[in-house]
Amino acid sequence: MEKGEKIILASICDKAEKCWEKNIPANTHFLDLHEQTIAEQQRKSYLCKYVFWGGYPDAERKVLFFLPDYLDAPSEDVLCAVQVKSSANSKLTHRDYLGAALGLGIKRHQLGDILLQADGGYIILLREMADFLAANLLKVGRENVSCSVVELCTINFQPPQPKKTCIISVSSLRLDKIVAEVFKISRKDAAAAILSGKVYVNQKEVPKPDFLLKQEDKITLRGKGKAEFFEINGTSKKGKLRIGLKLY
Repeated sequence: MEKGEKIILASICDKAEKCWEKNIPANTHFLDLHEQTIAEQQRKSYLCKYVFWGGYPDAERKVLFFLPDYLDAPSEDVLCAVQVKSSANSKLTHRDYLGAALGLGIKRHQLGDILLQADGGYIILLREMADFLAANLLKVGRENVSCSVVELCTINFQPPQPKKTCIISVSSLRLDKIVAEVFKISRKDAAAAILSGKVYVNQKEVPKPDFLLKQEDKITLRGKGKAEFFEINGTSKKGKLRIGLKLY
């Protein structure tokens, strides 16, 4: 385990211990998929209930909440969102929003998912940072924006829409073969990415190149994108499986 991972794990264990010893709720900052995997691997050491929550069902970045025996769910007070309004048909990207927020001195671990809309978007974050971000985020990219703090329960979360669909041919449903085809890399590089913990299936780290995928599995290659395996569309003349994928 690398030094940075040990620091993250120590912080997580401190939160779990605080919850157990004082019988009060405790939570981490936002964890990415790899950090969630590290946290999950230590689950046997947690003496209290715990749950990952990022503000909505399909969230990728999540906070780990430790719950005392009198609570069954995290408090709604910990997370909220800043609604960002820009011009209609804005071409601002996720990177633009993230860069603007980080440019204000906010740390990445204080921010959750960033959800884009035609006229702006939502930045999910720890409530302690919400007023600061809403008051100081005046420009994203080259566009002027206006911001307000909103409760997560007021947002109509919509499932992400795929950018496109495609059909690929593979000899089997092995993870390394599909990752190589989907993300246009060699099978050797796909296997290396999987073994190094950069590939996730249904938001769970899967370090096994020979892992067999099934329909409706969602695959993430960190830094490259996401895809969903949604159908088997017969076989090719060479006997390969033709599988349908949604690319995000």
